[in-house]
Amino acid sequence: MRLWLTAALAMTGIGALCADVIVGSNGGIIRAAGDYRFELVVKPHREVRETPIVLFITDRDGKPVATAEARGRAIFSSGGLKGVATLHPDGGNRMKGYGLMSAKRDLHIDVSITLPGEA
Repeated sequence: MRLWLTAALAMTGIGALCADVIVGSNGGIIRAAGDYRFELVVKPHREVRETPIVLFITDRDGKPVATAEARGRAIFSSGGLKGVATLHPDGGNRMKGYGLMSAKRDLHIDVSITLPGEA
């Protein structure tokens, strides 16, 4: 099973995006898909730079989900720039990739994850 997560990030502050935004313990936006919760952490700079895209995965009860054999990618757009970043396991329940982006109000990120045994 492939899981999709979409997040639009407001650069004026995560809470300014909309009333139903849940901010996770790592400072990212939380979204649920299937039996999982995803926390997407992206902190772009004002100028275009290589920016880490970090995803933390837990089950519905908040228990970390191992990402050792997971695969993922993030498709993003911001200020007319578009890109794709491959997300790699980064220890524990974390996946990480990098993309060239800047802190524009229209930053949009779609994440696709395939977890072991879920393909």
